[in-house]
Amino acid sequence: MGVLRLPGRHRLLIVQDSFPLREVGAGTASNDFFRHIGATLGSAVVGSLFASRLVALLAERLPASATGGGTPGGSNSLSPTVVSKLPAPVKDSIIDADLRLDGAAGPGSPLH
Repeated sequence: MGVLRLPGRHRLLIVQDSFPLREVGAGTASNDFFRHIGATLGSAVVGSLFASRLVALLAERLPASATGGGTPGGSNSLSPTVVSKLPAPVKDSIIDADLRLDGAAGPGSPLH
C-alpha cells in the first residue's frame, strides 16, 4: 500500500470497497494496523540511522577532551559536589530538571 502513495481517504476507500460489507470493519482495522506497523518500523530505521550518524559526527567534530565521556569528578562530570558549588539559579534548574525526569531527587537525594 505504501508504494501506491495515494491520499489517505482514497486508499481507505479502496480497502473498504475490496471487502464484503460484513468484513469492512476488519479490512479497515487491518489497513490501519499495517500502516501503524510500517510507520513504527520506518521510524525505528530512520532513528537508528540518525543515531549512528550522530555518534560518528560527534566523534569527528568534538574536541578530544570531550569525547572521553568525562572522568568521575572531572570537568565533564555533573556530580553532587559540582552541583553544590554552582550558582543558586543554575543549581535550582538542575535539581528541578532532575525532579521532573525521574521524581527521585527529593530532600534525601544527593543533589539536595
